This record gives sequence, C-alpha cells and structure tokens, in this order.
Amino acid sequence: MDEGHLYRIGDLFVADRTSWPQGSHLWLDSDGDTRLALFLTDPSRREIAAVESGTPRFAWTEQDVNGFLLFKYGDSPWNNAPFNPHRLNDPFTAQPIPRGTHSRTFTFLVHADTGRIAAMRMFTWPAYFLNHVVDSVHRLAARPYREAEAQTALQDFYHRYPDGPSLYRLVRTLPPHATCTGGQSDDRPH
Repeated sequence: MDEGHLYRIGDLFVADRTSWPQGSHLWLDSDGDTRLALFLTDPSRREIAAVESGTPRFAWTEQDVNGFLLFKYGDSPWNNAPFNPHRLNDPFTAQPIPRGTHSRTFTFLVHADTGRIAAMRMFTWPAYFLNHVVDSVHRLAARPYREAEAQTALQDFYHRYPDGPSLYRLVRTLPPHATCTGGQSDDRPH
C-alpha cells in the first residue's frame, strides 16, 4: 500500500480521477500487499454489503500467459481480475512469505462513474495462497510475451468462463492451495 495514503468511504479512490472503466483491477505490490478494486456504475446496496461484510473467497489460476484472481464476497457471484506481469511498469519482485504468516489484502468497491469509494475492506491471505500466486506470477513473467497473444488468451478465457457459474466450476477444479478464504487464521489449504 502507498504508505501514508488514507482511504475513506466517499473519497476519490485516486486523487483527481473521477471515472474508471467498469470491471476489476488487481495490484500485486512488491511488499506482498494486494489491492483489488471493483469498479461498478451505481453499485447496489447488496453489492456494497457483500464487500463490507460477506465472506471473501479467492482462487488463482494461470491461463496461458495471464493469471486470474477469482473472487466472491458473500452471496455475490464469482468474478475475476486478470493480471499479467509483462504489463507492469517495474519488474515483479514479490517473494514468498514464511508459512504461518499472512499478507494484507485490500478490497475497494468504487463508483466507476464518479471515482468515489463506496465500500472497502482489509483482511489477510495465508502464506500458502500468496506464495502460490507469487510463484505463478514469476512463471508468467518468465514466459515469452506478445501483446496480441495475451489479448487473444484473455478473450479465450472470457469465452470459456463468461459468468459466475462457469467461474465457480473452474474454482472447483483447482487444487486446494490455489484457493483461500480471506482472513482465515490457519495456513493450510482447505
């Protein structure tokens, strides 16, 4: 996280930016923190409540040259945020963390049409899950990269997994270490 930056409900997510494209964006910071922003036009009370108090579930999958964080909050449908280390301004340098420790994960629900924060929450990921993600991103970074192929692979993913139920079926096929519940106290896959 940006040290010293204060996030508040109703404030702009990023100073001087008042609109965002609808969708999800994932930042994997080199210090092990994770930020996930969900940009929705006019989020409903139900969507806000899901982020604020719903059980957060996560999964990670590598698909060709892209990684995807799969997530849901409470009874909301599964969703995803793509991630490709080749699109970063600086090389991905995050390292695995010791077993028994946890990393911080921040979620923001932002009004796409105003840039203002509607809901936010912080919890942790267990080491086994963060380490799975970090190892995957390093593998992705080592692969040859061409933007056109990455875009084709991204579109193929959305063709195969167009909605919450299809993402749920994908999550069910992943190994236990590729899934977690945000804030879980143990560091063992379930």
